[in-house]
Amino acid sequence: MTDTATPQQSAGVQYVVMEGEVQLQARLEGLEACTEVTFDIHRASDGGLVDSVPGELARDGVTATAAWRPELDPEGDARGLRVYYVARADDLEVTSPELEVYLDWVEVTSLDPEGNPLPDCGYTLTIGRFERHGHTGLDGTFREVGLPPGDVEVEWNGDSDAALVLVEWLDETGPTRKAKLQRVPRVTFVWPSPEGDGGRRFWLGDGGELHLQDRFHAHQQLTNLDADPAHPERGERLTCRVGFWPASTGKGGDKIYVKAEWPPADRLSKRNAPARALVGGADKPWASGANAKGLELTLQAEGGEVTFEVDLGLAGGDQVTLSIGSTDRCEDARLVVTNWRTVYYQPTLRRGLTLPDLSQAEGWFADGAVTLEADGAAVQVDAGPPAGGVDGKGGLTFVPAEWYWDGSTPPDPPTHQIMLVGHHNWNHFEEDVFLERKGALGVNLVLCDRVCHGTNHLHAPYVQSFANVELPGPDLTQMVDVPDPAMRLFARAVHDGSFPVVNVRWTGPTDASVPAELRNKSGTVPEAWIEVPSMGGSYYFIVFPAPDDASVPEAERLPGQILAAGGTLKVRGQVYVADAGFAGWARGKQVALAKDEGDDAVMNYLVAHEVGHKMHQAAANNAPSQGWEAAYYLPPGFAFSDHPRGYQGHNHVGGHCNFGVPDAKVSEPDYTTLAADEQGTCAMFGMVLSDMSRLIGFCEHCLKFTRGYDMKSVH
Repeated sequence: MTDTATPQQSAGVQYVVMEGEVQLQARLEGLEACTEVTFDIHRASDGGLVDSVPGELARDGVTATAAWRPELDPEGDARGLRVYYVARADDLEVTSPELEVYLDWVEVTSLDPEGNPLPDCGYTLTIGRFERHGHTGLDGTFREVGLPPGDVEVEWNGDSDAALVLVEWLDETGPTRKAKLQRVPRVTFVWPSPEGDGGRRFWLGDGGELHLQDRFHAHQQLTNLDADPAHPERGERLTCRVGFWPASTGKGGDKIYVKAEWPPADRLSKRNAPARALVGGADKPWASGANAKGLELTLQAEGGEVTFEVDLGLAGGDQVTLSIGSTDRCEDARLVVTNWRTVYYQPTLRRGLTLPDLSQAEGWFADGAVTLEADGAAVQVDAGPPAGGVDGKGGLTFVPAEWYWDGSTPPDPPTHQIMLVGHHNWNHFEEDVFLERKGALGVNLVLCDRVCHGTNHLHAPYVQSFANVELPGPDLTQMVDVPDPAMRLFARAVHDGSFPVVNVRWTGPTDASVPAELRNKSGTVPEAWIEVPSMGGSYYFIVFPAPDDASVPEAERLPGQILAAGGTLKVRGQVYVADAGFAGWARGKQVALAKDEGDDAVMNYLVAHEVGHKMHQAAANNAPSQGWEAAYYLPPGFAFSDHPRGYQGHNHVGGHCNFGVPDAKVSEPDYTTLAADEQGTCAMFGMVLSDMSRLIGFCEHCLKFTRGYDMKSVH
């Protein structure tokens, strides 16, 4: 220790460590060298006189100095003394800035409740932003030296086995202090218990934490599944079981403190019902405000456990941090609970098809806090319902592959059958093939070769009428177009397997364009005269018998004679067509996907897109106002404006998302005409992208809604 200390200036106050005498100095102008000088030291708080010491005037007659030895008792109540001094000589006096003299050390002793030294107690000592960690050692006493001035605070830190509870300070001020402490066993989560470790935090003796990987504190609660005592990880209300560690250290009447903390609103879903809450929680000294609540629990018996509940809400991805402790610091164990949902699908495949690798689509759903999980082994389909069935349980299911032959590569083998799925047999797959083992949480994922509707959703056949179609002579083979080329004609009617062109009649000319004996004639066109291309299309042929074919009755030769004479026939009738060409379809309890062998990128898009529809995607802010859209598309707390890229129309059917479409192209009436680099990049864009590498999965807007939907049902 040096004999003297010199003051140092900081923020208008001089600070000096007490190490003997303190040098005081003042400037007094116009004095003789022999003039007597006195330094009066006053308390800064009230101006009371602390001490008075003589000074000396330097030869320059200006500088006066004095040596002052402050009295700071190491056993006293104050670690420092803030003063100012007044230097007086003759009629002159000068007042100094404030000066704080302080001891730069603190000594603290930890005692047990009986007053005996309690060794190895961890502590954190803070003075403003200054901080030190340590422990009290074998004799229960620590001394920290070289400290800055300011108020000293000591916080007691336990270790991994026990927390330290302050019973009382016997001496909380001054440089020498004493505290009575009690070791309290730590508490843990009995359940949930990530990695079997109870969410415990591990503390070093100096108060530092040994940080574990996030997985040791992470729990996912499946909020869309019904609560089940056998599966406590299910349900929107989480029941936590907590107790002491080890359990035998907990005694009846011991307290366990709980703190629940939610992130700021901008990190939570906008879904606002049901509410998130710590059941029975309230503002507490250790947890208060809009995003935090606390709870105090009491252990009922030695070695027992106690429970508390948290209402998590139904929004996927929302998190709450649960902290518990045997003190109100709630530092013993921590859980970060994330709301998660599981949605199941039954793989239903035409025998011979294989389920593609769906890891990409599964990843997109995981971004929205959804696990897409197969419900058991694939159901293989090799037969459909009877062709004559009704109400969505009929029509053609297996048809020759040449129906969809592209005209260049024949089917191999030629007899290969492909599977059609559409409204005509939809109910068969939904009611007879779908096992529905997961109830409303499951969807029937039907992988077929083609999605082709032989009927509309009301199970009425797609039938088109035509009349006054002119067939000019002299050709006997005439091509007739389907009235609506957007529909497709096959060799057999998809809705029931019958011949697709029916009730066809012809009418001949009534004027002089043909000889008199050929005028005013009419008749029927039998099925035998009609040829429908097996590979399907928008046309068929009528082949009229030759005028001189003696094997044909004379009445049946009339239309051929009229054509050969240069006349024109008019025909009318009906055709059964199909709504074909869909890559996927979602309705009711299932989705049907046209399996594109070898292209997993397309299949992952289709799964995400069609299952996304079953999750009410995408919220279209231009939806027709029919009264049901808000209830269907909008989770509680959401508005259509929350999805600025949702749309209906633009030559797509249903609610879709145009995220990625350039702003200049958003208003285009037909999105099917967009260039490859203009098409949407979200999985809910209404068509398969020309360049699948541009697909990003679910966009930021669709993900918000995916998180917001409760996923209680995907039916």
